[in-house]
Amino acid sequence: MSISLASNYKLEPNIQKKDITGLNSYGVSKYPGTFTGYAPGYNVVTKKYTTGLDAEAKEILAIPDTKKREAKQKEVRQLKEKLEAYYGKPGLLDADSTFWDSFIIPVVTSNDLKTYLELDGKTFDLNPTDNPVHMLALIVLDANNFLPKNKEEAGSPDFLDAKFYLTTQEEEDKESESFIRKEIEVGKNLSMLFGDVVNYELAFEIAYYLGLAPKMGCSEPALRKMLYQATKESNFASKFITACGMEKQDLLIANIFKKAVKLDIVKYNGFDKMYFRGGVNFRETEDNSIAYLKSPEMAKELAQLKEAVDKKVTTSKNIY
Repeated sequence: MSISLASNYKLEPNIQKKDITGLNSYGVSKYPGTFTGYAPGYNVVTKKYTTGLDAEAKEILAIPDTKKREAKQKEVRQLKEKLEAYYGKPGLLDADSTFWDSFIIPVVTSNDLKTYLELDGKTFDLNPTDNPVHMLALIVLDANNFLPKNKEEAGSPDFLDAKFYLTTQEEEDKESESFIRKEIEVGKNLSMLFGDVVNYELAFEIAYYLGLAPKMGCSEPALRKMLYQATKESNFASKFITACGMEKQDLLIANIFKKAVKLDIVKYNGFDKMYFRGGVNFRETEDNSIAYLKSPEMAKELAQLKEAVDKKVTTSKNIY
């Protein structure tokens, strides 16, 4: 299973940047004073619940490798027996047991904007190694794929409607360290571009490469502000660091291709799924086309493409 029963978890609100309710500005994903209940899914055909504790579940039986399938079945049976021993009733957690009729995992958003669960009382953490009820809750959440299992998954299109996500202290610590390292690296690169010696040309090329569309003749303060503000977003900051580490020639070649596409010098054939210019075929994606353009065999095409771009830039109003 994707959740580790050896780790402690907690639920965090899955904040969406575009939230018409405005709850994101308060750091919550549900209205204060409300709760969300997660109950295992029920199959009306098999008359079984999706519990994560059924060794005969179709996803387990579908494992093609016999040894892996049997190992998984053994693991699931042992977990079920361990939890039933806690409740003191063998068979209680069978997939068709009435136990599941009223089983629910309540997640509360409190009036003071805290997120917690009501499992054997109020709890902010799920500790499966010490608390069987917490273990059961995690198994059910995992089996039903109700929530993202980490912060990275929380940004997936598959979980746009998920109001919460699971995270561990290890993940938070790692993210904190990663954030600090990224901030330091961004600062170093901004200083390299706008320090005592300003490297305006390189800064401009980086901004264009990253899609910020700086205006031709844009002032140094405006360009610096543009990059500074953009790097406050984590994904952009990562791309900025990568761009700053590129060879200047590679950056220039990439921007020649990007401009050629924008100026309609290089077109995209949707049928063949290929970028092309005249009789010259590039590749199926922009990145792969840029990589191909750097190859020695494309030296003549690169020179001609640069000439075509430079000529058209002087008459186009839409390139910057």
